[in-house]
Amino acid sequence: MHGEKGRYFRNAIIVVSMIELFIIFMFSIQIYLNAHGIDKVYGLETLDLVFSANCVVYSFIVFVPTIFYFILQINRINEMEQELCLDSMTGLYNKSYLLRAALLEVERNKRYAQPFSIIFIDLDNFKEINDTYGHKMGDSVIVKVAEKIKKTVRTIDVPVRYGGDEFVILMPQTTYEGAKSLLVRLQEKVSLIDIPCKFKLDISGGISTFPNDSKDLEQLFDLADKRMYKNKEIKRNKQRPLEQSKYLTV
Repeated sequence: MHGEKGRYFRNAIIVVSMIELFIIFMFSIQIYLNAHGIDKVYGLETLDLVFSANCVVYSFIVFVPTIFYFILQINRINEMEQELCLDSMTGLYNKSYLLRAALLEVERNKRYAQPFSIIFIDLDNFKEINDTYGHKMGDSVIVKVAEKIKKTVRTIDVPVRYGGDEFVILMPQTTYEGAKSLLVRLQEKVSLIDIPCKFKLDISGGISTFPNDSKDLEQLFDLADKRMYKNKEIKRNKQRPLEQSKYLTV
């Protein structure tokens, strides 16, 4: 929905700006004609005056700053659209952009039959870090993990801060095995992040692949999320004393 509204808003601004350019251009010509005692554009003599070198130069001087203003407006619209797509803390994409990108991948699959994968990621021990060392430390950890994600993914991937300490990576043209390979590399890099605290920083992840796991986006996201929490629980169970975990099956 945000994408549709943004596109309509952008197109409306462009149309209005082009109308403004035309009006300013015609107004500058009329000012030049008035200076020569002509109130209206008529006859060949007037047209010769309109297209004379002096009139063109005069209109150009008035018109060029307006063109620059128009270009600045378009650039500002692009910046606003970019800001709407990004998470302010990490610079990763946000949840609304993820949905739009996933819908595009579904359409791409219909046309080219190429799979894509979703990786859900959650930080291990983040609550303990946040509760013990405060939100400033917690925010710093999130930013550092986001940087590792940016440096690990491909240019065609869509890295997303999903909310809190959860991240998602949308991987076009990628099978389950390809997504698993990236997740393993990312786990290795995150484990090497140096943070001044007693807790070990790590991540848990879950993967689902379109269309093998599901052709429904909601189910695809839900499956990756459930697999992430299952893997997180398995990791916790391995860290528990034997008497606490011996009845749990994985």
